[in-house]
Amino acid sequence: MEIGLIEDYAVRMVLYLSQKEGKVVSRKELAEKVDIPLSLLSRIGQMLEIADLVYVQKGRGGGYKLKKKPEEITLLDVIEAIHGKVYLNRCVESPGFCSRSPACPVHEVWIEINVRFRDILKSYDFRKLLTKNGGPQGKKSKKQK
Repeated sequence: MEIGLIEDYAVRMVLYLSQKEGKVVSRKELAEKVDIPLSLLSRIGQMLEIADLVYVQKGRGGGYKLKKKPEEITLLDVIEAIHGKVYLNRCVESPGFCSRSPACPVHEVWIEINVRFRDILKSYDFRKLLTKNGGPQGKKSKKQK
């Protein structure tokens, strides 16, 4: 499982929208501020909308805003909205996939790693991420300089 560029863009998008909580952010502003190509922004926005994380306002004055509070959205939510269910190995997600799973010495290790990985992603909501590393986008506030 690799967290690719599209997932990274989606995380950036939700992080920026978390800073603007409750406000509609234009496509242009969002693309510029978080360095996402406009050609991908719509696709990512649609995927986040389907996952019920983002509201897409169409037309003049349109843009994007969060459907939920930042503390109600986790990294796991955003990554799975784009990538689908996160799992380390196919045998973890589909127990019948491998006939050796019951006797496999590493099967339980894959399960443990998978559970921990998902738990870590679930433990980071976007409110928490906004305060990480000195504030939004990792910039230090004036008080911290």
